[in-house]
Amino acid sequence: MGTTRWGLTSPELTDEPNGPAQIAALAGTVDARLWRAYPCLSTARPALGAGDDGFLIRETDSGAFRLWDGDSWSGDLLASGGGGGGGGGGTGGAWAQYSAAAAQSIPAATNTPVLFATADSTTTSVTRESRGAGHQFKLGTSGLWTLSTTVRFATGGSAGERYTGIHLGNGDALAAQGPGTAANGAITNNVAVTRWFDADAVVFVQVWQGSGSARNLEPGPDGTLGKGWVRFNAALVAT
Repeated sequence: MGTTRWGLTSPELTDEPNGPAQIAALAGTVDARLWRAYPCLSTARPALGAGDDGFLIRETDSGAFRLWDGDSWSGDLLASGGGGGGGGGGTGGAWAQYSAAAAQSIPAATNTPVLFATADSTTTSVTRESRGAGHQFKLGTSGLWTLSTTVRFATGGSAGERYTGIHLGNGDALAAQGPGTAANGAITNNVAVTRWFDADAVVFVQVWQGSGSARNLEPGPDGTLGKGWVRFNAALVAT
């Protein structure tokens, strides 16, 4: 017996001429494929073409489900919520939150990426990466995203601007809040933006303070999900 690229059995010229046995073997392998998405590694997806649209796979290493549209593979269908019905777009469903695990010292008059060391909730559509003294985030699914951050500058230090911004990977600001010039009191900035991002867009949270000396970010009274004073949220609204 031979096999096709889908792992289906087929008779060869050297096989014993036993039609019923050959048909039964083929039916068995077909039946095993019909009830599930085709399993494969993310690095060894089937080689498909324009006539193979609609083929569904499950990546056994990443857990992602992807659909071939005749030209390319979709993003993870579970992360993006799949395709939409009727005339509308698909729904979202991917959500991630990262927060600070400890106070981060922010130098005076220096643009500094914020460090989000704790992963409160994760999704395959958001990847945390290192960026200087802090982190950046790669959005792995094209779609409408809402990004938000809360950053709290701790009590202490002299008067001076306290800036918080959500930036693209190239440094361009998407949304920002500042100044906040209280001399000694804590200052909390809340920044948010909703817009379309292409897959693999990179974003990060950047802070700046002009008190004349280093000033800490205050992570919050406890690390319970959603209660931190220094956190970053990313939610996929629609695809």
